[in-house]
Amino acid sequence: MDVSPEQITASHRGDHPRVVALTKRSVMSGSPFVRSLIRDHNVVAIFAESRITYRGRSALKYTLNRIRERGLSGVWNRIWRTVAQRYVYQECVEVVAAEHPEIPYHSVQQMNDPEVVERIRSFAPDILVVGATRLLDAEVLSIPRLGAINIHGSMLPRNAGLEPTFWALYNEEFDAIGETVHLVVPEMDAGPIVLQEPVPFTLGETVEEIDDRIIRRGADMASEAVTLLATGQAETRALDVNRRTCNGRPTLKQRRELSSKIAAWRATWGSAKPEPRVWDAEDVDRCQTASQ
Repeated sequence: MDVSPEQITASHRGDHPRVVALTKRSVMSGSPFVRSLIRDHNVVAIFAESRITYRGRSALKYTLNRIRERGLSGVWNRIWRTVAQRYVYQECVEVVAAEHPEIPYHSVQQMNDPEVVERIRSFAPDILVVGATRLLDAEVLSIPRLGAINIHGSMLPRNAGLEPTFWALYNEEFDAIGETVHLVVPEMDAGPIVLQEPVPFTLGETVEEIDDRIIRRGADMASEAVTLLATGQAETRALDVNRRTCNGRPTLKQRRELSSKIAAWRATWGSAKPEPRVWDAEDVDRCQTASQ
């Protein structure tokens, strides 16, 4: 969507609606969308939620659960990816906040804590932009004058919940890979859709490779959605919750099964990696028929 020079200028004069970004610490998805918002809009505060909460469990139990889900190699890869994001690629919200000391940055445990809710309220936001946080209570969602939007890495209503790209590949729903920006309601990934589009990928790429592309497109879509809300041009459509699929964390067995699938898909590349492309339902049917 084109943004007029007048809107860009207004965003940096401060008379653009006040935006508060809510995200999670040390995750890659937080950095691009916060950078995009700061570039285009009047961001008055950034709140970053703790990446891990034990919720009464010990750190040892939490670690053991992650090992059961991912295996030792999977946990190590996850740790390395997190370290690389922060210290090598500098793709985390803490780095973005340090680059913009003029914008208040708040590191919090839970967005729904009463003290945090009041702190968010103190910035009088017109729009909340949410990425990667836990579910927000109705009290938080009642704060912004123009509403709250969330970015989710799938073509909702399919693959709501956790790890949507994993499940799209695992279930061979290739046309479900994309990005959705929707209004936030207390129910998970259920609010009206503001923007949605498929994201191109190459069959045989890893979940992480595809997610990187989705995250970066989603960052620009979040900024576009803020402009639509701020200018009264947002045309939302209801999300059909009766067609929604919602997933949890994959098991270690499922992760290994998908790794085998990706290896088989990659083996078909030949001498050169195919160009990424958008998949539709007919493409999915042809691919599934060919694999039978």
